[in-house]
Amino acid sequence: MYTPHWSILIEPVYLRILLHGVALTLSIAALSSLLSLALGVALAIGRTRSQSTQAVVCARLCAGFCHVVRSIPGVFWLILPFYCLPFLLPQGACRALNGWEHFPFWAAVAGLTVNNAPYLADILFSVMHTTGRDALACARLSGFTGWRYWFRLVLPLACSASLPALNARMVHNLKNSSLAMFISVPELTWASQEVESLSFAGLESTTAATVLYMGLGLGLSGLLLLVQRHMERRQRGEARA
Repeated sequence: MYTPHWSILIEPVYLRILLHGVALTLSIAALSSLLSLALGVALAIGRTRSQSTQAVVCARLCAGFCHVVRSIPGVFWLILPFYCLPFLLPQGACRALNGWEHFPFWAAVAGLTVNNAPYLADILFSVMHTTGRDALACARLSGFTGWRYWFRLVLPLACSASLPALNARMVHNLKNSSLAMFISVPELTWASQEVESLSFAGLESTTAATVLYMGLGLGLSGLLLLVQRHMERRQRGEARA
């Protein structure tokens, strides 16, 4: 019968590997979440149609981009920039990019950004067209145009109404950071396998990674829930005023 050796996890060499994996996981998740939110906002705005031909074309292109991205498995959006992008560049740039130490990390960030953005765009776009239409119409009549219309009214309303769905998607993006191991990024999943290969303690390293992922996911969920409650209290205060 196998006897677990949990003390292995606090040995400096293995603990260092796991903590480095946690740091990379948080960095990838944070950067890709922020970038995908910015891209998702741009896609949601781009999908809104107006009377001009350019706006209709832009809306169709943004919608088509979202459909294409959603039809491809997420791991491929990490593999494509890592393995394919260098070969599309001139030979010198290809060698420089492949020799760049941080290229796998940024390829993972780029892949997760592209993979996550269409889902955020769908959430925001659906909320923008199902809630607050009267308020938005009144804002138009009151003179809200251009960036003031979008960033001071439409997007705050859409984000506030869709926070639960956005929160779930951000936690999902955190878990998707484990896909970075396929392009040699030593994040948490890769780190747990590295500890296993060095110590032959598969049960201990896998359990540690599971507990760490659980803690990261619960921590992010709690943080986003606090943001949601803060926005709800702020809206109630503005409504009373």
